Amino acid sequence: MNIQAWNALLVLALLIVLGGGGYILYEDNKRKQAEIAQAEAEERAAEEEAARIAAEEEAARKQAFEDFLNNFLKDVHGKMRDYQKARKVVDDLDNPSNLAKAEYARENAEFAEQTIMDLELQMGEVMLSFEQADQEAEELISGFDEDEQAGIREKWEEVHGKYVEDFTQFFAMDQDILRAQLNLLQFYSENNEELFVNLNTNRVLFESAELTAKEQELKGEVRELKALRKEIMTEEQSN
Repeated sequence: MNIQAWNALLVLALLIVLGGGGYILYEDNKRKQAEIAQAEAEERAAEEEAARIAAEEEAARKQAFEDFLNNFLKDVHGKMRDYQKARKVVDDLDNPSNLAKAEYARENAEFAEQTIMDLELQMGEVMLSFEQADQEAEELISGFDEDEQAGIREKWEEVHGKYVEDFTQFFAMDQDILRAQLNLLQFYSENNEELFVNLNTNRVLFESAELTAKEQELKGEVRELKALRKEIMTEEQSN
């Protein structure tokens, strides 16, 4: 083999070796790029999954708070309906048709006294529900991100505060009315032998002018307190 042929063979062998090495480097680089791309894709997928879970958890927290708020209002309104239903019993006790007999007047006064005690217990239950709801609300609010807590707490305090104020005022006025009604019923009970009922005119009558005047005074007090409550509640609703 001459020198030129040998040199050509060496050059060819070198090209083959370099080519094979280049191919290996190329494939290795390609594999690394694929691994990097896969890692980045997995990282993006993990971030997207974390974001999805966070969004679902946030939505669940908001829904839980909305459910709590709706259930709270439903519970309060339900207790108030029960209160009003029991409350109407007292309003009906001084109806002249329920005083037609002396024993009715005594029974009505006794029943009114017991009913008023029950109503006051119901008042306490309603107001206690506000305290319990406030604690539950705070637990739910603490689960939100700090930047969201202030706005949600403000919304709750606005609803909670308004209802507490309205119910406190209503119950305070209603207690005055109930006591005035009880005074009237006890008056009928104490003077049950002196009264008679005209069912045609649906009126309680007394032969004594003094007793008639006292009855009118007691009935007037009930009317005035009811009118005052209606006026105040109407003003509150219009504001």
